[in-house]
Amino acid sequence: MDRLSSMNKHINYLLITILLGGLLFLSCQSIQEPVNDTVAEKAVNEPQIEETAPKESQEEVIIKEESKYQVSEEIYQQTLDEIKELIDTLNKIISNRKYNKWKLFLSEKYINTYNDPVKLNQISEESQILSENKIILNNLKDYFEWVVVPSRSAARVDDIIFIDDTQLVVYMNIKGNNTILYQLEKFDENWEISVW
Repeated sequence: MDRLSSMNKHINYLLITILLGGLLFLSCQSIQEPVNDTVAEKAVNEPQIEETAPKESQEEVIIKEESKYQVSEEIYQQTLDEIKELIDTLNKIISNRKYNKWKLFLSEKYINTYNDPVKLNQISEESQILSENKIILNNLKDYFEWVVVPSRSAARVDDIIFIDDTQLVVYMNIKGNNTILYQLEKFDENWEISVW
């Protein structure tokens, strides 16, 4: 009887060990969460100075319709590579806060638009972050410092859509949505940040 009691204790001990080991194994399995696209959030949601940087609401438009303009796969790929290189260059300029270098990549229309006091006042009022921090944009340089630097210094090109031979839209995918990163226009064989 003593031997049977001892054997039951060992069996119970073994079962408890197996049960606890199984529970421990199951509780240690990690649940894979969706990847947090921090670069995308930084690029579009004013990452680095989140408390003080404005949202570029009109530039954060979700694609509703793609352009009907078509280009060959070769032209598309060649242009995509060219634009990725351009955006990498811009990211470096922007993250180093090189305002005068950044201006070299802007069309006259863009400069005029984001130097316009009415437009800057509209952006200042519509941006929750700017208004909460009582930041008023007065000129293109303010726009660069408070909007462009925090929202575009870590931009990534996920797609481009041609509007025509000289205009295209650069998109970055953020949480499953293609979001406008830049509107580019070609002047004298060079792509410039533009508006239309």
